Amino acid sequence: MKPLLLILVCFILGFSGAASAQLYKYYDKNGNLSFTDDASMVPEDQRESAEAIREIQTKPLVPGTPGTKKDTPSISGQDVEDTDRLKSELERESKELGVIKKELGEEYTALSGRREKLIHADGEKRMNSKETKAYNQNAYELNQDTLKFKEKKEAFQLRVNAYNLKLKSTR
Repeated sequence: MKPLLLILVCFILGFSGAASAQLYKYYDKNGNLSFTDDASMVPEDQRESAEAIREIQTKPLVPGTPGTKKDTPSISGQDVEDTDRLKSELERESKELGVIKKELGEEYTALSGRREKLIHADGEKRMNSKETKAYNQNAYELNQDTLKFKEKKEAFQLRVNAYNLKLKSTR
């Protein structure tokens, strides 16, 4: 039972980082702008200058006033059609990222519910060998699903970072 409790404690600690909405912005040794949600990933020599970001808000891509294509300036030498295509692509990607974020939130809630159910089942009564085997199998499956969730979350964060870089290039 003790190894199982150790696994559950690690699982709980793993989720405590996943729930954090804190982001850190810093420049790496090559001068590249970097973001992370784990303060320990910021190099020690950069920690004092790292900027904590609580929420990322984006500005509208297109001003609210209508205009003609000839009134719209090109961005960094791009012609107007490329700019319109990029804006359309960013709007589409923003919607996709919103859907993925919602799905990840729902998956996190489901995993947390399963974790709570396992924690409470452990202390309810003394289990026989069949119940213990089922409990251990449920704990194993939960850990596997948690690892898959973490991979999805990391892939999502990479997409968000790429989106933010594209968005920054339009300004």
